Parts: sequence; structure tokens; C-alpha cells
Amino acid sequence: LRGGAPDFARFYAPVLLDGQTEIKPSFVQNERTALRAPEGGYAARCLYVFPADGLNDKGRYTLVVRNADEKDVSTFTVDLSAMR
Repeated sequence: LRGGAPDFARFYAPVLLDGQTEIKPSFVQNERTALRAPEGGYAARCLYVFPADGLNDKGRYTLVVRNADEKDVSTFTVDLSAMR
């Protein structure tokens, strides 16, 4: 994730979407001191762990990262069939 300050990702909250169902993470570790990127700005490395129970191992899910105001800041497609 990229932002304008070293602690920009500190209060980010991820959810995994399966259609309309939101799956909450079991563990969140947001980068509090993001790395300075060569082109300017900062790059945060965040770790999100979700429970695998009930997930389809061939399914596609959407990872949504929201800020403290609950606004979507980033969205990723997660295709479990492409993972080992």
C-alpha cells in the first residue's frame, strides 16, 4: 500500500468479501513506519490473516482495505485457485 506519510496505514482495516458477506480478519498488522519509496511517498507492508474455514479453495474473493473513516482505499482480487 502506498501513501503520503510514514504512518498512513496505521488504522487501515481489511475485510474479505464473498459476494455480500464480509469476512473479518483474525489478525491484522499494519505498518506504522512505512518505507520511503524511491519515487516519493511511502510504501507500507501490512499483514492480514483471515480464517480459512468455510472458504472455497477454488473461489475468488475481494480484499477491501478501508481507512479509519470506513472509506475504501484499496481493493484487490484474491483468486485462491491460483495459490498453492
